[in-house]
Order: sequence, then structure tokens, then C-alpha cells
Amino acid sequence: MDLQIDGATILSEGDLHDVLDRALDFGPYYGRNLYALRDRLNYDVERPLRIVWLNHHLSRRAMGDRFGMIVNIFQHVIDSDVEAHVDSPFAYILA
Repeated sequence: MDLQIDGATILSEGDLHDVLDRALDFGPYYGRNLYALRDRLNYDVERPLRIVWLNHHLSRRAMGDRFGMIVNIFQHVIDSDVEAHVDSPFAYILA
């Protein structure tokens, strides 16, 4: 599954949680924090999944350090999938 998200509408961490929660159906107990995001992406999201973050530069500018933390989580999920030999590991593109 390719999920396109638009940085023009993701200007805070909360915006990202809203978009991903709706698109990936994280459920009523989603904690809406970076730890919960990492856990959901690692354990609860069906593969293949590729997130394409359009206009990411707008999110990066608005979110500051939080943007880098989110990208680090994405990379952690990739590393976990590769280590677990997942056939179609999680992926992301900053466009």
C-alpha cells in the first residue's frame, strides 16, 4: 500500500498522528505520541506499506526537531523489518 501524505497539511506532530490514525486505522487506544507511532508501525500495520511524504519541507520547517524524530522512527521501523527478514519492509519517501 502506498500512502501519500501532504506536508502542506501536516504542520505539527498532532497533524501527523491525525492523518496516520485515519489512514491506517490505529484504533481507539492509539496513544498519539512517538512511542505509540513506532509501536503501531512496527507491529500493527500490514506490509507492504510505503509512506510518501509530499511537500515534506513544509512539515520539516513547521515541526523543527520533531520532524527529525519522526524520520528516525521511520528508519527504526525499516531496520526492524530488515532484521526480521520481512519480505516487503516498510518504506518511506520524502518528496
